[in-house]
Amino acid sequence: MNRPSFSETLRKLVCAVVLLAPAVSPAAEGQSLTQMTEQSAAEWLVGSEWQGTVAGQATEIWIPSPGILVWRGEVMPGIWDCRAAALTRQGKGEAGWRWNRDLPSAGSFQLEESLHEMTFKDQAIGGSGKLTAKARSPLPDTTSEAVKKGMRGLENWLAGKSLLWRDKTYNFEGGGTASCEGAQGRWRVTGHGMVETVLESGSLQTALLVQVSSSLQSARIWTDWGTGTARIKGPGISGMADLDPALQPVFNAPAPKATTLPSMQLGDFERWLVGTEWETDVDGSPADDFKYWDWFQSDYTMTTQNVTGAWGFGYNHKGSGQLLWGTTRNLDNKNKGTIDANLLSGRHEWREGGGHMNLIGRRMPWSMGVPPAADMLDWLKGVTFVVGDTNAICTEPGVLLWTKPGGTDQRFPLKVLGPGIIGATWSGNDTMVFVIRTPEKAEMYWRWGISLVSYQKGDPAAAGMAGSTTPLPKLKELAGTPAVPLKASQASVSALLVSELGGGQMAGQASRLSLTALPQGDDEPASLSFNQEVGPQMQKALREVQRFQAVRQKGWPRGQNLELSFADKFSGKDGPSAAVACALVLEGVLAGRKLDPAFAVTGDMNADGSVQPIGGVAAKLRGATKARCTCIGIPQGNAIGALDLAIIDGAAPFLSMQVFSMETFEDALALGAMDGAARPVLLEFTTATGPLKQNPASLRQPAVLAALRDIVKRQPNHLSATILLMIAEGRLPQRLSPAGSLNAVDVAVQDIVKSTMHDLTTASVLDKNSISKARVALRQIKDKLDPRTVPVASAWIAWSEAADRLSGLTVKQESAVRKALEDINATARAARDAGTKLMQNAEFNEDLKR
Repeated sequence: MNRPSFSETLRKLVCAVVLLAPAVSPAAEGQSLTQMTEQSAAEWLVGSEWQGTVAGQATEIWIPSPGILVWRGEVMPGIWDCRAAALTRQGKGEAGWRWNRDLPSAGSFQLEESLHEMTFKDQAIGGSGKLTAKARSPLPDTTSEAVKKGMRGLENWLAGKSLLWRDKTYNFEGGGTASCEGAQGRWRVTGHGMVETVLESGSLQTALLVQVSSSLQSARIWTDWGTGTARIKGPGISGMADLDPALQPVFNAPAPKATTLPSMQLGDFERWLVGTEWETDVDGSPADDFKYWDWFQSDYTMTTQNVTGAWGFGYNHKGSGQLLWGTTRNLDNKNKGTIDANLLSGRHEWREGGGHMNLIGRRMPWSMGVPPAADMLDWLKGVTFVVGDTNAICTEPGVLLWTKPGGTDQRFPLKVLGPGIIGATWSGNDTMVFVIRTPEKAEMYWRWGISLVSYQKGDPAAAGMAGSTTPLPKLKELAGTPAVPLKASQASVSALLVSELGGGQMAGQASRLSLTALPQGDDEPASLSFNQEVGPQMQKALREVQRFQAVRQKGWPRGQNLELSFADKFSGKDGPSAAVACALVLEGVLAGRKLDPAFAVTGDMNADGSVQPIGGVAAKLRGATKARCTCIGIPQGNAIGALDLAIIDGAAPFLSMQVFSMETFEDALALGAMDGAARPVLLEFTTATGPLKQNPASLRQPAVLAALRDIVKRQPNHLSATILLMIAEGRLPQRLSPAGSLNAVDVAVQDIVKSTMHDLTTASVLDKNSISKARVALRQIKDKLDPRTVPVASAWIAWSEAADRLSGLTVKQESAVRKALEDINATARAARDAGTKLMQNAEFNEDLKR
């Protein structure tokens, strides 16, 4: 008999807890946070509702299941949005949450001691506030067909079904596997009629909460897109059933004053309509054959979509419930919409026919990480939207300048429609709408269709973009400096950089940095810039390099555009570690020095030519090895990083590459220039260590030792020779540096962190092989760590052992499962507390900075 899986054990436990949730106000239970365990606090939160104000915006949340939070906020006066978020528990009464179609914007909350309030942070709108306990949502109607099936019966029934919402299809397979448009994930029943789903696509994570209707024909859903009513299709369901009117979508306000069309004023109806989506079954077509979807994005723009395409238009109100919009450029094909009194259905008519409309949901186009609507006009100053060969530029408040090569510029009135959404109108009903999607991309809706366009903002820091390609402002001191001629038009060198992988792990790489001089047809001081986006730290470092070279060359070239570019053009770059590389390629074109293609360098640099330490040296050295760089320069302040690499990897890395420390730019030039002073030593080291590649044991032979000692004597900054000599003579340190110890622990626990990005009781993402691998790695390095970091490693080892104990239990061992969960939480807290204590140790921090 097969033992239940680890995820199944947890699912059973959590489902049992959810069903015991009392139907009373969360704040009236007479408990406090101190009295609860971390697990019981998480269980108590399920079903609770909260309300308050965050960053001046009315906010409500509902936690209907262990892994999903439903957020509802007033994004504009009278206009509410509602979305689902993936929830991850972080500590007692504390959780993080994430929702965004395009970006991993996130938030968090922390319960107060009294359980009456929580501190709620929302990174998407850039603020925080207090939410007050409101109520606990009751369980579904016990007479419904969904409830009668029970949780296990609903699981079996839902497997193989699909949920159809708008033009999307969510597939629920057996074994708890879910998918939608390439995104994969897991689903599980967390309560009677309630299904929790988490999907992942790349680095993005989205949540889907499903409440199956009593008839089992439709469902109410909450997603990162919005909320609405969907159809269920699959074995046992014939065709497409009517939507269940009992599952109405969430409208603009949590409790709208008017719930029928006759009870609404025209202004109320206009506000209510914003964000609604409608599905139209075309007259005479099979239910599954052809449909229209109409989405009213703002108070004057809407989108019509079918299987052939999508178009965005302006619309007019002809009275409450009466709408008119155009579908062709000359507006000879007009659409007419009529909303019924119940606000759930209507009629869509056009020249060729018509169809019955059903309200299927609400979604707002506003984007996260952008200012509130009131601040959008100021934020838009200088923004340029690139549409094919046309630019739409926000030149001044309330104006969009439409520019096209060879055409006449046009000025259109611009209107802010909400956070991250703007529109412009011309020729009556013609409109264009831009919806901010990411810091670089926007979605455009107009009569020719819908497309993704790029945009740029003049001030990258204000826009929150990754970086800038803008040339450095001209230095005032360059204006009076003598002109110096260029000795070459191009130069290049390998720069050692790091990029962050998932979970925070750093990967080193050697990226070719090139400088090209292009005539710019004037006698002004030469401009200097990157031709790709880089961050502010790299821009600042480049300014120091420019000052240094202007002093070194006793002047600055004129009439040139000096462009820097990395071979890897498609990943963002920031930090000061390319400064020395920039100085070297400038030396190449200003002084004509040829640089060694096998040389790679990393390091910050001041205007006086002194080389400053940087981070990630061990990762960068590994990256240099993969790129087959044979000579590497690192800052003197990072020399201990090379020792850490030797303690972990032994002599092998230093047999294939010659690592040198650098204190000044002259040290770098001596290594990197083809005629540099260090060239003879490079050849001697290659000759001395040649035999070691075939027989590492020959490292202790007298001839090899004598050669290494001679190299170290003449070139004291030759770290490879120094380290090999220390290994041969038994003088290599046995323990890593403080920084090296922390890095080693971080690298070892990457698999643990990656495997437990969700709460264990939220999604079955725990990878036992990864946990085992991490534990082995931690045990292997434990004796090499700085003693002060050992408690952190020991706590992680204890955590992995607790996880293994839990995975070995069965469903029937409920008390043992609870104890194992408590052990996991306790060891996780111990790891966090050990890390906090370490970083509060003043002596350790001083050592860390040396």
